[in-house]
Amino acid sequence: MLWLSETRYMHAYLGQDLFGAWEVNIASGGRHNRLGRVYSVFVESEVAGLKYLETLNKRRLRHGYLLKDGAFSLQKASSNQGPE
Repeated sequence: MLWLSETRYMHAYLGQDLFGAWEVNIASGGRHNRLGRVYSVFVESEVAGLKYLETLNKRRLRHGYLLKDGAFSLQKASSNQGPE
């Protein structure tokens, strides 16, 4: 998912590390400079990761960011929570 504001950006995605643990990887920083950071937040499961992304989305929108990429994939992923 990619959020943009006038001066800032945030990119987040859900994935698994080499050991199978679920994590949300986040990169954020300034759009017009080289300042930024990359970090990971470990979550218990894929469902917990999707909930974390939903919470992050609400927070970014509340702070004036626009969601540029990822709205459809988040809705599709959260509705496909059947047995694996």
